[in-house]
Amino acid sequence: MCIVHAQVEKGIYLKTNLTNLVFKSPTLAIEKRFNNHAIELSAVKGKANSFIHYSNYKFAGALARYKKHENLLANSIEYYYGGYVGYLHRSYEVDFTRYYTNGFSGGTVRGGISNGLVAYPFNGKMVVDFQSSIGYGRNLTYDKELKQYLDLQLWLSVGIKIY
Repeated sequence: MCIVHAQVEKGIYLKTNLTNLVFKSPTLAIEKRFNNHAIELSAVKGKANSFIHYSNYKFAGALARYKKHENLLANSIEYYYGGYVGYLHRSYEVDFTRYYTNGFSGGTVRGGISNGLVAYPFNGKMVVDFQSSIGYGRNLTYDKELKQYLDLQLWLSVGIKIY
């Protein structure tokens, strides 16, 4: 019996990003696998009272990701790469000093590149996906100091095959 299997035929997977638990909210993704290609649609949401130098950080949005899969480790782990685009509504405050605070609330568009490792335990009935992305985000609301940002993502997703 093979517990981990990488070469998966076509299927639809329902996943959640466990790293989003830091932001006290689930992420839901549905991925359609076409042999060595996949398309993933995700809904993201979260909040944190304090995150890096932000306070009262909240976000919600949607993301579309394309993946090209390559067999990495003889029928157990696959490597993938691809790109993503998305929309994200963010709001936060930045505390520069205890006397001056600046903030942002509005929509952003973002896009970039992704890569990751994926395994399909239990003969493809489950998925474990570790993915990182880097990209560019641009605020749609005019704010000359906070107009663009570096979009970084780190996902550890688990899911099940639903079809």
